[in-house]
Amino acid sequence: MSKSDPNLRAKRAYSNVNQLKNIGPKSNAPFKFILETTPFSDDEDATPPTGDWVITGRVLPNSDLYKTGSIRIQLVFVDELQFCSD
Repeated sequence: MSKSDPNLRAKRAYSNVNQLKNIGPKSNAPFKFILETTPFSDDEDATPPTGDWVITGRVLPNSDLYKTGSIRIQLVFVDELQFCSD
C-alpha cells in the first residue's frame, strides 16, 4: 500500500477510534477515555467524510487530585495527514 492511499488513512483512523472506545469508562485501563464524537458511523464499511476529521472526547485521569473531573480533548486529523503502513 502506498503512503498516500486514502483507504489506509481511513482504516488506520478507524482502528484508532476503536482503540479509544476500548478504554471507555467500563474498561480496566489505567485511565479512561469517553468518546463523544467521531467522523465514523458504527458501520465499519462506512466511508468518513472528506476533509479534516475531528474526534472529541474526555480523558478521565486516574489520580486523587483529578478523580472528580475530566479533560476534554479534540483530535483533528487533517486531510494531509498520511499514515505509513507498518
